[in-house]
Amino acid sequence: NGQLLAKSCAACHSFQKGESRKVGPNLFGILGSRIASKPDFPYSEALQALRGRTWTTDELYEWLRDPGAYAPGTTMSYGGLLDPQDRMDLIAYLITLK
Repeated sequence: NGQLLAKSCAACHSFQKGESRKVGPNLFGILGSRIASKPDFPYSEALQALRGRTWTTDELYEWLRDPGAYAPGTTMSYGGLLDPQDRMDLIAYLITLK
C-alpha cells in the first residue's frame, strides 16, 4: 500500500538511488537523514530552519499529516495525508529505500 501511495508523490519526487530530483528532492534514503540535507535541492527557509533535526518515523508522520503545520512557510503545496494508516504505510515503504 505504501508503494502505491508513493505513486501520487512521484509527480514531484524521485525515489531511486542516484535519480535526479524533480520539483521536490529525491526521497531515497530519507529516513535517518537530516532534514533539508540533500545538496542538490533549494529548500524553503521553513525547512532550512529544521536542519538540525532528523527524519525519523515520528517526524515524517507529522510532516505527512500536514506539511504546512509542521513547517509553516514550506513551499511544498501538498495538503497532507489524512488517513493515519496511509501515513504509516507510506513511511514503511520509505524505510525500504536504503
